Amino acid sequence: MSDASQDAVEAFLRFLYMGSVGEHLSDASLWGGILVLADMYDVNDLLCVSQAKVLETVNSEHVVQLLKLLRRYEAHAHICSTLRELKEHVHQTESLRRAVTDSAISEL
Repeated sequence: MSDASQDAVEAFLRFLYMGSVGEHLSDASLWGGILVLADMYDVNDLLCVSQAKVLETVNSEHVVQLLKLLRRYEAHAHICSTLRELKEHVHQTESLRRAVTDSAISEL
């Protein structure tokens, strides 16, 4: 669980015990951690919610971190499909594309 923050673990456990993670969560990185946990523990209902929320909440501040997280788990079918959709979203959204490009340049 090293890729999941404490907040992601708490939201995941909240879902297991209460059936909801709290729909008010708006941090794409947090949803990415929840997605990884849902995939890891095969919680299909949460997988569907977290896949949609990752794409809905991604912004230029978290897109690079989220891409790196999902890339580590791309062998997993659900995460691979989310990663593919996220990459397409990045290609279509100027601010996300710029954030990824800026990050790549700064790592050179």
